[in-house]
Amino acid sequence: MNPPGKTGRSSELNIGDTSGLMKSCEQKGIIISNEEFVSESLFRHINTPNSKIKILIGSRKFTEGWNSWRVSTMGLINFAKGEGSQAIQLFGRGVRLKGYNGCLKRSRKLDTNVTPLKHIELLETLTIFGVKAQYMEDFKSYLEQEGTPTNETIHEYRLPVISRFDEVKEKKLHVIKVKDGANFKQQAARLILDKPDQGFLRYLLKSKTVIDCRSKIQTIDSTYSFKIESMLEPRTLPADILPLLDVQRIFDELQAYKSERRYFNISIVKDKLLDILRKDDWYGLLIPQNHLEINSIAKLEAATDYAVMALKSYMDKFFKYEKERWEVPRLEYAILDADNSNFVDEYMLTYAQQSAMDSKGDELDAFVAEMSAVLQANNGLDVYKKDFFHGKLVLFDFRSHLYAPLICLEKSNLKIQVAPVALNTDEMRFVDYLKSYVDDHAAELAGKSLYLLRNKSKVGMGFFEAGNFYPDYILWIDTPATQYISFIDPKGLMHIRPDDPKIEFHKTIKDLETRLSPTADGKRIVLNSFIMAGTRSSDLRMWWSTPEVDADRAYREARNVYTLDNDECVESMMRKILQ
Repeated sequence: MNPPGKTGRSSELNIGDTSGLMKSCEQKGIIISNEEFVSESLFRHINTPNSKIKILIGSRKFTEGWNSWRVSTMGLINFAKGEGSQAIQLFGRGVRLKGYNGCLKRSRKLDTNVTPLKHIELLETLTIFGVKAQYMEDFKSYLEQEGTPTNETIHEYRLPVISRFDEVKEKKLHVIKVKDGANFKQQAARLILDKPDQGFLRYLLKSKTVIDCRSKIQTIDSTYSFKIESMLEPRTLPADILPLLDVQRIFDELQAYKSERRYFNISIVKDKLLDILRKDDWYGLLIPQNHLEINSIAKLEAATDYAVMALKSYMDKFFKYEKERWEVPRLEYAILDADNSNFVDEYMLTYAQQSAMDSKGDELDAFVAEMSAVLQANNGLDVYKKDFFHGKLVLFDFRSHLYAPLICLEKSNLKIQVAPVALNTDEMRFVDYLKSYVDDHAAELAGKSLYLLRNKSKVGMGFFEAGNFYPDYILWIDTPATQYISFIDPKGLMHIRPDDPKIEFHKTIKDLETRLSPTADGKRIVLNSFIMAGTRSSDLRMWWSTPEVDADRAYREARNVYTLDNDECVESMMRKILQ
C-alpha cells in the first residue's frame, strides 16, 4: 500500500472490515489516521494495453465488482470449500473473453475467415487450480454431466488443405456478393433500437435467445441444485417487475456494449428498452420461478442483469438483421477468387485426452500425419474416403470439390472437435450421391464443367429473403453459353413447413436471378435452390399433408425438395437444373 505522498511499486490493499482493523490497531498502540488515498484505483487501468498488472492476490474481493478480459489462471487457496456460490461467480469472471474485434468469442468459434494465432488457445483457456478447495471436484463433476471438457489434456492437430482454385480460375465461376464500397455502418440511415416489427420478430423466433442464469443464481441462493436447474424450461421476466428494473443501469451497459461492438449507427433510447422486454416471446431465461419473485434487493439487481443480457443479444441480432436487409438491393455477381471466404487453409482437429491410459490421441496424431502426407503427394486423397475411429471420423475427396479433403464427424461420445465445423452424415451422403452421378453420367455432362464448394455458415453466401439462409453447398455447372448456379442444403425437415422461407426460396431465387442479370458480364446465369431432406420420404409426406393437400413426391419435388432415402434424388435434381 502506498501512503499519500510516497512513491513505490504499484500495489493496492483492500480490507473488508476496515473499522475492525483500525480498532485492533488502536488497541495495540498503533497510531492510525482516516485519510483518503489520492492515487486512483489500479482496477481502473487493468484492461489498458499498457497495464503492468500481471498478478492479482486477494480473497472474496474478486467475486464481484470488477471486470477483466485478461484472466487466464485462477488459484484458490482455502476457498470454494462448500456449495460454491461465490466460486461460481468467480469462475464467471474468468471465462469472459473480449475476442477478435470485440466479438466475445474464442478463436475456434470465429465466424470470420481469420486464421487464429498459434497457441492462442492457451491464452483463451481458463486454468483453475485449488488448495483445500473441495468444491472444485463437485464443479468438475457438474461440467462432466453437461458434456463440457474439464481438465483433460487437449491435443491439437493441424491438417493441411489442398486448394484447387488454380484449376478453375479460367472458368470464371460467378458468386453473389455485396457491391464494392457498400458499407452498412457508414452509409445506412441511423437505426433506433425498438420493439421488433413482424419481419424482425420472425427472424428472432428462428433462433430464440436462451440465457443461462445459473451462475448469477448461485450468488443469491447457495442451496440451489444444478441437477434441478438443468431440467428447467426457459422463462421470461414478468411484466409486473419490469417497472422495478434499474433502467438507467440497463441503458448505460447497453451504451458501453454498443461502443465495444462498434454498432455506430444504432441509437439506444432509454424509454424504449422496457417495451422491447414486454414483447417477450423472443427470449428465455434458464431460471427457477421463485427467482423471478422479487422479494429482495439482490433479486432485483439480478433481474436487471438478466434484462441486460437479453437486450445485448437482442442488439446483436438487430444489427445483423438490419445489415443483411440493407445489403439485399446492393448484391451483384462477382468472379470467384482465391480469397473467397469459403476456402479453407487448414483444419484444426482437437482431441480431449481423458486419462494417461487413453491412446486415441496418439492414434489420431498418426492418422493426421499419414493423411497430410497423402494429400500433399496426390493433390488430394488417393481414394474417395479414409475413415478413422470405426467410421466416426471420415476424410473424403470428391475431385470436383474446390478443396480437399472434406471431413465428416458423426455424433458420438468421441471428444473430437473439428474447425471449420465438420460435415454431418446427411451432408456427406449428398456428396456420395453427386459423386456417383458424375461417375455414371459422363455422356450427359459432356461439354459441361461441374464444380462444388462447401458454403460456410455466416460468412459464405447467405440470403436474407430466405430467412437468413446459408445453404451448405454451391454447385456450378458451366457451359460456353450458360452457367448454372445451384444452392443445395441437405437438412432434416422435421420442424420445417412447406411455406418456410427456405422452401419458398426455390421461387424467390428467380426474382434474385432477374435482378442480378445485368451484372453477369454478358453470360446467362441460372439460379436454383434445392433442399436434400435427411427426413424419410414417408415421414415428410405424413407431416406435410393436410386434408386438402397430399404432400407426395411430386408435391415436394415441385418445390425442389428431394429426400436422401431416394437413390435417384441427385439425378432428378440434375434433370431440373439442365431442363
